[in-house]
Amino acid sequence: MRSVLLLASVALSLSLSVTGCDDEPEVPEESPDPVVGIMELPISFRHDSSPQSPLRIEVSPSKMRVEAHTVLELTGGRIPDEEVDGMRIRSLVTAIEAAPARGSAALRLHANTPYRTMALVLATLKAAGLREIGIEVRRGQTTDTGFLKIGAYDVREESEEWASFEGPYQRQWDELEPVWGDMYTECRDGPYVDCAFKSSSVAEGGQMQITLFARGNGVKIELHRHGAEEAAPTPQPVEMLEGITPPPGSEEVEEEPATTAAFTWRFQSTTTENGAVGRTLRPLCGSTACGVVVTAESQTPTMRIVSFLGAAFPNGVPGPSVLFQIPE
Repeated sequence: MRSVLLLASVALSLSLSVTGCDDEPEVPEESPDPVVGIMELPISFRHDSSPQSPLRIEVSPSKMRVEAHTVLELTGGRIPDEEVDGMRIRSLVTAIEAAPARGSAALRLHANTPYRTMALVLATLKAAGLREIGIEVRRGQTTDTGFLKIGAYDVREESEEWASFEGPYQRQWDELEPVWGDMYTECRDGPYVDCAFKSSSVAEGGQMQITLFARGNGVKIELHRHGAEEAAPTPQPVEMLEGITPPPGSEEVEEEPATTAAFTWRFQSTTTENGAVGRTLRPLCGSTACGVVVTAESQTPTMRIVSFLGAAFPNGVPGPSVLFQIPE
């Protein structure tokens, strides 16, 4: 009888012990498999191998993961307001600090991730000292993947201030005039919206800011002159029909020298191999690296930006230095 009671007591103790474990449910281990599929990646005509030993970050419409562990829940890929600390994402900062020190990051971003989310991720990585980023992409219209690598990048809040780049990345305004005609011709060889015709009077001196701007279904390359005195108007002859004499005093008109130029296409141009976007920029950036400012509206899909960069700087031309602007 005593043996039976003893066995019953031991069984009851084990039962209570097992029941007690129910108060602390085990957290299921996450799968290391990506939550963003291959067909959900942006297309790029600039692609390379993965950065060396990178910190791996993945952003889907519902979560942000670091090294295959969820660090933040998202809604439609947007960062919750309470997670934004200046230009950094709080939970991502914590995850980076907890991970082994890395010098680069590999990003796997859902194509529809809002651009603001992408820009905040990049700002957080920059602040943490990760010098190189690689954005995972589809290699053109294939299911093979690679990485759009950007070795020189910076991030700032959206600003109207001119951006200057260090060393060879800074283009001079005087470089535009000799190639403007070629750029115009290449711009029109694609589903363009507007191509800046070469002005008869182009300002001299100063630096050039190259801006890649995406909005809706359009992408635009804007060129602006800065860092020089305002150009003075120059006299230009009045064009008249043959046989018609111009009125007295109207032989010449004052024309403002051009200090801007813009080339605009539909987004489809960025997913066409050897398309008009890259050919238009090649006279300026085909042999010497360029610095560019990237800007877009907050909800612009990341694929617009990534494909635009890959089309503007395809394989075979020097990689750019990129200043990403965080939209409001």
